[in-house]
Amino acid sequence: MTASLLAKIAVAKNSIRHLNEADDHFKQQRFASALSSATLSIEETGKLFFLGTSGKNETRHWVKQIPLGLLLYVIESLTWSLYWQKILKEGLGPDDALSDELRKFISDNSEFAEIVARLRTGDLKQVQERLSAFSAAVAAKDKRDGTVERWRPWFEGYLHKMRMRATYVDVNDNGEIIGEPEAIKADIAEGVCGVAQLLMVVGLALYLPKDGSSLTSSLHDGLPGNQILNHAQEILNIFAKAKKQEPDIGEQ
Repeated sequence: MTASLLAKIAVAKNSIRHLNEADDHFKQQRFASALSSATLSIEETGKLFFLGTSGKNETRHWVKQIPLGLLLYVIESLTWSLYWQKILKEGLGPDDALSDELRKFISDNSEFAEIVARLRTGDLKQVQERLSAFSAAVAAKDKRDGTVERWRPWFEGYLHKMRMRATYVDVNDNGEIIGEPEAIKADIAEGVCGVAQLLMVVGLALYLPKDGSSLTSSLHDGLPGNQILNHAQEILNIFAKAKKQEPDIGEQ
């Protein structure tokens, strides 16, 4: 094996070890410890992404969490972009019907109405033309919705802040407790565990396709978060809640 491959396997094993630790903590209802271990797993998987793409051994917490922010952004996009998969591939005729989901989506997001109109008049005949128009509409939607701003904290290492709150008691200048690990809720810990596993699966598939299955065989069965992995919106809701309702994880 090359040194690069050995390094990636070592990092993947660290990620799996932390996720198994998270499972042990979660089953014992130590939710703060489960969140902390799952966060370490996410960071190790993030390190795998950087090793795989740049060959660099990234050590900064917030940088290693960038792949998490990307994953959350992709998950949100997948909840509606799949409506367009067939149209982007095959186009749309003047009399082709739209699905109820797509009609509602266009009603809520006017940026995409122009694509349908151009397709029905025979424009955007090439796949690349359709993809370019779709990308422009996505950018306009993201700007209007503030999508990037919504997930920016997760790109900038907010999960590390959560881990610190899951590890230490915070006090104000008067010595009063304003946050403690016991404030971590089960659903937030489960969501972090679930996304840690999802990110790991993606990382192994991208950077260790030949060794990934043998590595994941060492994962515990029934990991917390397995159920919500089938429901992308639940993961998004959990992470949105964790950021919006900071009293759940303590206040600085």
